[in-house]
Amino acid sequence: MIAKKITMQNALKLTLPTLLLTGCISLPETTAKLTTQQPITPTAPEKTLVIHQLHTQAITQKNIAAVIDFSNQTDRDLDYVMFKTIAYDADGNVIPAMKSGDDHAYLRIAGPLTPNHRTGDQQWDKVWADSSISCFRIESAELIFSDSSVEDYSKDQIELQLPTLQPAICQDDQGSIASN
Repeated sequence: MIAKKITMQNALKLTLPTLLLTGCISLPETTAKLTTQQPITPTAPEKTLVIHQLHTQAITQKNIAAVIDFSNQTDRDLDYVMFKTIAYDADGNVIPAMKSGDDHAYLRIAGPLTPNHRTGDQQWDKVWADSSISCFRIESAELIFSDSSVEDYSKDQIELQLPTLQPAICQDDQGSIASN
């Protein structure tokens, strides 16, 4: 019985092409049509730092502190966060950082900071040496995760949820994150 099936299958394999070539039988046309649809890319969940408080604190006339309260809204544990900040007086002049004299002051906090962890007010003393400071803003943040990977977060990945409107002098066209 098995030998007959194999023989019948072989016979069909040999006669089918001959029948097709002579026009005795025809097969329905099956032409695939290509479409040019764009692939659907799922949107990644928003990974942000959320700033809840951002202000200065005058310790003395020559010792101005920065205060930031933020939460980790990434999906991973953080070992460190370093904020790149810039401060201005009421006329829009940059106030240099106390220690380096550079335009930017770098504020670092050590973790661990788990996802959804809120830090509370974190204060960095001796950031600026000029009591005429009007406000400061966060330019970016460097995040170091517990797996030692590093990501730089730009302003669009840092969400501002402050209770009060910030001074106009610290806001720029790129949507800065600013405070007084």
